[in-house]
Amino acid sequence: MCIRDRVSTQSTGVQPNSKMDSIVRPILNSPQLIQSLYAASKLELAELLHKKGPQTSTELAQQVSVEPDSLTRILDLLVNHGIFGRNDKDQFIQNEASETLRKDHPDTLYYFIDYSATVIYKSVSHIYDGLISRKCPFELAYGDPLFSYFSKSKEATLNFHKFLSNLQRHLLQTISHVYDWTKWKNSVGVDIGGGPGELLIAIKQAEPSIKPIVFEAPEVIQSASSKENSQKHGISFVAGDFFKDEIPDGDFYLIKLILHDWSDNQCSVILGNLRRSMKGDLKNKALFVIELEYDRNDRQSTNQDVHMYSVLEGARERTEQQYKDLLKLNGFEHVATHKFPNSNNALFEFKPSQ
Repeated sequence: MCIRDRVSTQSTGVQPNSKMDSIVRPILNSPQLIQSLYAASKLELAELLHKKGPQTSTELAQQVSVEPDSLTRILDLLVNHGIFGRNDKDQFIQNEASETLRKDHPDTLYYFIDYSATVIYKSVSHIYDGLISRKCPFELAYGDPLFSYFSKSKEATLNFHKFLSNLQRHLLQTISHVYDWTKWKNSVGVDIGGGPGELLIAIKQAEPSIKPIVFEAPEVIQSASSKENSQKHGISFVAGDFFKDEIPDGDFYLIKLILHDWSDNQCSVILGNLRRSMKGDLKNKALFVIELEYDRNDRQSTNQDVHMYSVLEGARERTEQQYKDLLKLNGFEHVATHKFPNSNNALFEFKPSQ
Protein backbone atom coordinates (compact mmCIF):
# COMPACT_ATOMS: atom_id res chain seq x y z
CA MET A 1 0.00 0.00 0.00
CA CYS A 2 1.38 3.42 -0.92
CA ILE A 3 1.56 6.36 1.50
CA ARG A 4 -1.40 8.04 -0.18
CA ASP A 5 -3.58 4.96 0.28
CA ARG A 6 -2.63 4.62 3.94
CA VAL A 7 -3.27 8.27 4.67
CA SER A 8 -6.59 8.38 2.83
CA THR A 9 -7.99 5.43 4.83
CA GLN A 10 -7.47 7.26 8.09
CA SER A 11 -9.83 9.86 9.54
CA THR A 12 -7.98 12.82 8.11
CA GLY A 13 -10.99 14.52 6.59
CA VAL A 14 -8.97 14.98 3.36
CA GLN A 15 -10.07 12.94 0.35
CA PRO A 16 -7.38 11.65 -2.10
CA ASN A 17 -8.71 13.79 -4.96
CA SER A 18 -9.33 16.93 -2.94
CA LYS A 19 -7.80 20.28 -3.78
CA MET A 20 -5.53 19.94 -0.76
CA ASP A 21 -4.21 16.66 -2.10
CA SER A 22 -3.43 18.22 -5.48
CA ILE A 23 -1.58 21.11 -3.80
CA VAL A 24 0.41 19.22 -1.17
CA ARG A 25 1.42 16.09 -3.08
CA PRO A 26 3.47 17.88 -5.78
CA ILE A 27 5.42 19.63 -3.03
CA LEU A 28 6.06 16.34 -1.23
CA ASN A 29 7.22 14.77 -4.51
CA SER A 30 9.75 17.52 -5.25
CA PRO A 31 12.75 15.96 -3.40
CA GLN A 32 12.89 12.89 -5.64
CA LEU A 33 12.33 15.04 -8.71
CA ILE A 34 15.18 17.45 -8.09
CA GLN A 35 17.57 14.64 -7.14
CA SER A 36 16.61 12.65 -10.25
CA LEU A 37 17.27 15.75 -12.34
CA TYR A 38 20.63 16.13 -10.62
CA ALA A 39 21.51 12.48 -11.29
CA ALA A 40 20.63 12.80 -14.98
CA SER A 41 22.73 15.95 -15.34
CA LYS A 42 25.75 14.49 -13.50
CA LEU A 43 25.58 11.33 -15.61
CA GLU A 44 25.53 13.60 -18.69
CA LEU A 45 22.62 11.70 -20.21
CA ALA A 46 21.61 14.76 -22.23
CA GLU A 47 25.07 14.89 -23.79
CA LEU A 48 24.84 11.23 -24.77
CA LEU A 49 21.41 11.58 -26.35
CA HIS A 50 22.47 14.76 -28.11
CA LYS A 51 25.52 13.07 -29.66
CA LYS A 52 24.16 9.58 -30.34
CA GLY A 53 20.43 10.08 -30.76
CA PRO A 54 17.65 7.94 -29.19
CA GLN A 55 18.85 5.30 -26.71
CA THR A 56 17.21 2.63 -24.58
CA SER A 57 17.80 2.78 -20.85
CA THR A 58 19.96 -0.34 -21.15
CA GLU A 59 22.18 1.35 -23.73
CA LEU A 60 22.47 4.46 -21.61
CA ALA A 61 23.13 2.47 -18.44
CA GLN A 62 26.02 0.58 -20.07
CA GLN A 63 27.69 3.84 -21.06
CA VAL A 64 27.44 5.44 -17.62
CA SER A 65 27.96 2.24 -15.56
CA VAL A 66 24.68 2.16 -13.65
CA GLU A 67 21.95 -0.45 -13.19
CA PRO A 68 19.48 -0.32 -16.14
CA ASP A 69 16.20 -0.85 -14.26
CA SER A 70 16.98 1.88 -11.73
CA LEU A 71 17.93 4.27 -14.51
CA THR A 72 14.68 3.48 -16.33
CA ARG A 73 12.66 4.43 -13.26
CA ILE A 74 14.54 7.72 -12.86
CA LEU A 75 14.08 8.61 -16.52
CA ASP A 76 10.39 7.66 -16.48
CA LEU A 77 9.89 10.16 -13.65
CA LEU A 78 11.65 12.90 -15.63
CA VAL A 79 9.70 12.09 -18.81
CA ASN A 80 6.45 12.46 -16.89
CA HIS A 81 7.60 15.93 -15.86
CA GLY A 82 8.45 16.98 -19.41
CA ILE A 83 12.22 16.40 -19.19
CA PHE A 84 13.39 13.98 -21.92
CA GLY A 85 10.94 12.11 -24.13
CA ARG A 86 10.28 8.47 -25.03
CA ASN A 87 9.48 7.18 -28.50
CA ASP A 88 7.43 4.17 -29.64
CA LYS A 89 10.59 1.99 -29.65
CA ASP A 90 10.94 2.57 -25.89
CA GLN A 91 13.98 4.73 -26.49
CA PHE A 92 14.65 7.91 -24.56
CA ILE A 93 15.03 11.05 -26.64
CA GLN A 94 16.00 14.65 -26.18
CA ASN A 95 13.46 17.46 -25.96
CA GLU A 96 13.77 21.20 -25.45
CA ALA A 97 13.86 20.89 -21.67
CA SER A 98 16.47 18.12 -21.49
CA GLU A 99 18.76 19.99 -23.91
CA THR A 100 19.35 22.58 -21.17
CA LEU A 101 20.99 19.87 -19.01
CA ARG A 102 24.00 19.95 -21.34
CA LYS A 103 26.95 21.94 -20.04
CA ASP A 104 27.65 23.37 -23.49
CA HIS A 105 24.08 24.50 -24.18
CA PRO A 106 23.77 28.31 -24.48
CA ASP A 107 20.93 28.27 -21.94
CA THR A 108 22.43 25.54 -19.75
CA LEU A 109 20.88 24.86 -16.36
CA TYR A 110 23.58 22.36 -15.40
CA TYR A 111 25.23 24.50 -12.72
CA PHE A 112 21.88 25.77 -11.43
CA ILE A 113 20.78 22.15 -10.93
CA ASP A 114 24.09 21.20 -9.34
CA TYR A 115 23.94 24.07 -6.82
CA SER A 116 20.26 23.54 -6.04
CA ALA A 117 20.50 19.77 -5.54
CA THR A 118 23.63 19.86 -3.39
CA VAL A 119 24.42 23.12 -1.55
CA ILE A 120 20.85 24.41 -1.31
CA TYR A 121 19.24 21.01 -0.75
CA LYS A 122 21.30 20.43 2.37
CA SER A 123 20.78 23.99 3.59
CA VAL A 124 16.97 24.03 3.32
CA SER A 125 16.78 20.75 5.21
CA HIS A 126 17.74 22.83 8.26
CA ILE A 127 14.99 25.45 7.98
CA TYR A 128 13.10 24.02 10.97
CA ASP A 129 16.32 23.88 13.01
CA GLY A 130 17.06 27.46 12.00
CA LEU A 131 13.68 28.65 13.22
CA ILE A 132 14.05 26.92 16.56
CA SER A 133 17.68 27.94 17.15
CA ARG A 134 17.37 31.38 15.50
CA LYS A 135 20.47 30.59 13.46
CA CYS A 136 21.10 30.54 9.72
CA PRO A 137 20.13 27.16 8.21
CA PHE A 138 23.20 27.17 5.95
CA GLU A 139 25.53 27.62 8.90
CA LEU A 140 23.77 24.81 10.76
CA ALA A 141 24.22 22.56 7.74
CA TYR A 142 27.83 23.39 6.88
CA GLY A 143 29.33 24.91 10.01
CA ASP A 144 30.41 28.04 8.12
CA PRO A 145 28.70 31.09 6.60
CA LEU A 146 28.07 30.80 2.85
CA PHE A 147 30.94 33.00 1.66
CA SER A 148 33.43 31.44 4.09
CA TYR A 149 32.37 28.03 2.81
CA PHE A 150 33.09 29.02 -0.79
CA SER A 151 36.36 30.76 0.06
CA LYS A 152 37.82 27.41 1.12
CA SER A 153 37.39 25.86 -2.32
CA LYS A 154 38.32 27.40 -5.68
CA GLU A 155 36.22 24.77 -7.46
CA ALA A 156 33.18 25.53 -5.29
CA THR A 157 33.64 29.25 -5.90
CA LEU A 158 33.92 28.72 -9.66
CA ASN A 159 30.80 26.55 -9.76
CA PHE A 160 28.94 29.10 -7.62
CA HIS A 161 29.69 31.86 -10.14
CA LYS A 162 28.59 29.57 -12.97
CA PHE A 163 25.35 29.03 -11.05
CA LEU A 164 24.94 32.81 -10.71
CA SER A 165 25.48 33.18 -14.47
CA ASN A 166 22.70 30.63 -15.05
CA LEU A 167 20.45 32.49 -12.65
CA GLN A 168 21.11 35.91 -14.15
CA ARG A 169 20.89 35.05 -17.84
CA HIS A 170 17.52 36.73 -18.30
CA LEU A 171 18.83 39.94 -16.72
CA LEU A 172 21.80 40.04 -19.06
CA GLN A 173 19.70 39.32 -22.13
CA THR A 174 17.21 42.09 -21.38
CA ILE A 175 19.28 44.78 -19.65
CA SER A 176 19.52 46.84 -22.86
CA HIS A 177 15.70 46.86 -23.20
CA VAL A 178 15.05 48.01 -19.65
CA TYR A 179 17.02 51.26 -19.78
CA ASP A 180 18.54 53.56 -22.43
CA TRP A 181 22.28 53.19 -21.82
CA THR A 182 23.14 55.55 -24.69
CA LYS A 183 22.65 58.34 -22.14
CA TRP A 184 26.03 57.35 -20.75
CA LYS A 185 28.10 57.77 -23.89
CA ASN A 186 31.86 57.92 -23.14
CA SER A 187 31.22 57.55 -19.41
CA VAL A 188 32.79 55.27 -16.80
CA GLY A 189 30.60 52.48 -15.42
CA VAL A 190 31.60 50.71 -12.20
CA ASP A 191 30.03 47.36 -11.36
CA ILE A 192 30.40 46.70 -7.62
CA GLY A 193 30.74 42.99 -6.95
CA GLY A 194 30.31 42.42 -10.68
CA GLY A 195 31.89 38.98 -10.96
CA PRO A 196 33.66 38.43 -14.29
CA GLY A 197 32.01 41.51 -15.81
CA GLU A 198 29.07 40.00 -17.67
CA LEU A 199 26.66 42.84 -16.85
CA LEU A 200 28.95 45.55 -18.21
CA ILE A 201 29.58 43.47 -21.32
CA ALA A 202 25.82 43.34 -21.92
CA ILE A 203 25.50 47.10 -21.33
CA LYS A 204 28.41 47.84 -23.69
CA GLN A 205 26.49 46.09 -26.46
CA ALA A 206 23.95 48.91 -26.13
CA GLU A 207 26.57 51.66 -25.73
CA PRO A 208 30.08 50.54 -26.81
CA SER A 209 31.76 53.77 -25.69
CA ILE A 210 31.21 53.04 -22.00
CA LYS A 211 34.46 52.44 -20.10
CA PRO A 212 33.88 49.41 -17.82
CA ILE A 213 35.35 48.84 -14.37
CA VAL A 214 34.57 45.87 -12.13
CA PHE A 215 35.26 46.11 -8.39
CA GLU A 216 35.60 42.57 -7.05
CA ALA A 217 37.33 40.23 -4.65
CA PRO A 218 40.85 39.17 -5.71
CA GLU A 219 39.96 35.50 -6.16
CA VAL A 220 37.19 36.39 -8.63
CA ILE A 221 39.51 38.67 -10.61
CA GLN A 222 42.00 35.81 -10.94
CA SER A 223 39.43 33.53 -12.59
CA ALA A 224 39.88 32.55 -16.23
CA SER A 225 36.63 34.20 -17.31
CA SER A 226 37.64 37.53 -15.72
CA LYS A 227 41.00 37.47 -17.45
CA GLU A 228 39.34 36.64 -20.77
CA ASN A 229 36.80 39.46 -20.39
CA SER A 230 39.58 41.90 -19.51
CA GLN A 231 41.39 41.14 -22.74
CA LYS A 232 38.39 40.72 -25.01
CA HIS A 233 36.12 43.51 -23.72
CA GLY A 234 38.57 45.96 -22.19
CA ILE A 235 37.23 45.60 -18.66
CA SER A 236 39.43 47.01 -15.90
CA PHE A 237 39.30 44.92 -12.74
CA VAL A 238 40.02 46.50 -9.36
CA ALA A 239 40.43 44.29 -6.31
CA GLY A 240 38.83 45.26 -3.03
CA ASP A 241 36.23 44.75 -0.33
CA PHE A 242 33.06 46.80 -0.87
CA PHE A 243 32.56 47.05 2.90
CA LYS A 244 35.76 48.97 3.58
CA ASP A 245 37.94 49.68 0.54
CA GLU A 246 37.58 52.78 -1.61
CA ILE A 247 35.44 52.06 -4.67
CA PRO A 248 36.80 53.30 -8.02
CA ASP A 249 35.34 56.60 -9.18
CA GLY A 250 32.82 56.43 -12.02
CA ASP A 251 29.94 58.22 -13.66
CA PHE A 252 27.43 55.51 -12.92
CA TYR A 253 27.52 52.55 -10.57
CA LEU A 254 25.87 49.15 -10.67
CA ILE A 255 24.99 46.87 -7.76
CA LYS A 256 23.39 43.68 -9.05
CA LEU A 257 21.95 41.07 -6.68
CA ILE A 258 24.27 42.15 -3.90
CA LEU A 259 22.10 43.99 -1.39
CA HIS A 260 19.70 41.07 -0.94
CA ASP A 261 22.65 39.12 0.52
CA TRP A 262 22.89 41.43 3.52
CA SER A 263 20.94 42.86 6.43
CA ASP A 264 19.85 46.51 6.40
CA ASN A 265 22.78 47.44 8.65
CA GLN A 266 25.30 45.68 6.42
CA CYS A 267 23.75 47.26 3.31
CA SER A 268 24.19 50.65 4.96
CA VAL A 269 27.91 49.96 5.37
CA ILE A 270 28.22 49.10 1.64
CA LEU A 271 26.16 52.09 0.50
CA GLY A 272 27.91 54.45 2.91
CA ASN A 273 31.28 53.34 1.59
CA LEU A 274 30.09 53.92 -1.98
CA ARG A 275 28.74 57.37 -1.15
CA ARG A 276 32.05 58.40 0.43
CA SER A 277 33.98 57.03 -2.56
CA MET A 278 32.13 59.22 -5.08
CA LYS A 279 34.22 62.09 -6.38
CA GLY A 280 33.53 65.26 -8.37
CA ASP A 281 30.15 66.62 -9.41
CA LEU A 282 27.59 64.34 -7.76
CA LYS A 283 24.63 65.71 -9.71
CA ASN A 284 25.81 63.89 -12.83
CA LYS A 285 26.25 60.51 -11.15
CA ALA A 286 23.81 57.63 -10.82
CA LEU A 287 23.47 54.34 -8.99
CA PHE A 288 21.55 51.42 -10.49
CA VAL A 289 20.44 48.66 -8.13
CA ILE A 290 19.21 45.43 -9.71
CA GLU A 291 17.17 43.23 -7.41
CA LEU A 292 14.00 41.19 -7.24
CA GLU A 293 11.06 43.41 -6.29
CA TYR A 294 9.47 41.47 -3.46
CA ASP A 295 5.73 40.73 -3.43
CA ARG A 296 4.52 38.56 -0.56
CA ASN A 297 1.57 37.37 -2.68
CA ASP A 298 3.84 36.07 -5.46
CA ARG A 299 5.22 32.52 -5.46
CA GLN A 300 8.53 33.40 -7.11
CA SER A 301 9.15 36.21 -4.61
CA THR A 302 8.42 34.10 -1.55
CA ASN A 303 10.46 31.15 -2.87
CA GLN A 304 13.44 33.42 -3.41
CA ASP A 305 13.03 35.14 -0.05
CA VAL A 306 13.02 31.86 1.88
CA HIS A 307 16.05 30.80 -0.16
CA MET A 308 17.86 33.94 1.03
CA TYR A 309 16.78 33.24 4.61
CA SER A 310 18.17 29.73 4.39
CA VAL A 311 21.65 30.60 3.06
CA LEU A 312 22.76 33.90 4.64
CA GLU A 313 22.27 35.49 8.05
CA GLY A 314 20.22 38.67 7.60
CA ALA A 315 19.68 38.19 3.85
CA ARG A 316 16.24 39.01 2.43
CA GLU A 317 14.34 40.21 -0.61
CA ARG A 318 12.83 43.70 -0.34
CA THR A 319 9.94 45.67 -1.76
CA GLU A 320 10.43 48.77 -3.91
CA GLN A 321 9.56 50.96 -0.92
CA GLN A 322 12.04 49.17 1.29
CA TYR A 323 14.81 49.83 -1.24
CA LYS A 324 13.77 53.48 -1.50
CA ASP A 325 13.90 53.85 2.30
CA LEU A 326 17.21 52.00 2.59
CA LEU A 327 18.91 54.07 -0.11
CA LYS A 328 17.47 57.35 1.20
CA LEU A 329 18.88 56.57 4.62
CA ASN A 330 22.31 56.28 3.02
CA GLY A 331 22.34 59.37 0.84
CA PHE A 332 20.59 58.35 -2.39
CA GLU A 333 17.40 59.69 -3.92
CA HIS A 334 15.08 57.48 -5.97
CA VAL A 335 14.71 58.55 -9.61
CA ALA A 336 12.79 55.73 -11.31
CA THR A 337 12.08 52.00 -11.28
CA HIS A 338 12.54 50.12 -14.55
CA LYS A 339 10.90 46.69 -14.75
CA PHE A 340 12.46 43.70 -16.47
CA PRO A 341 10.07 41.94 -18.90
CA ASN A 342 8.43 38.70 -17.75
CA SER A 343 10.18 38.92 -14.40
CA ASN A 344 9.88 40.26 -10.87
CA ASN A 345 13.30 41.84 -11.18
CA ALA A 346 13.71 45.59 -11.40
CA LEU A 347 16.39 48.18 -12.12
CA PHE A 348 16.09 50.80 -9.38
CA GLU A 349 17.63 54.10 -10.44
CA PHE A 350 19.02 56.45 -7.79
CA LYS A 351 21.12 59.62 -7.66
CA PRO A 352 23.23 60.97 -4.79
CA SER A 353 21.26 63.31 -2.55
CA GLN A 354 22.49 66.90 -2.66
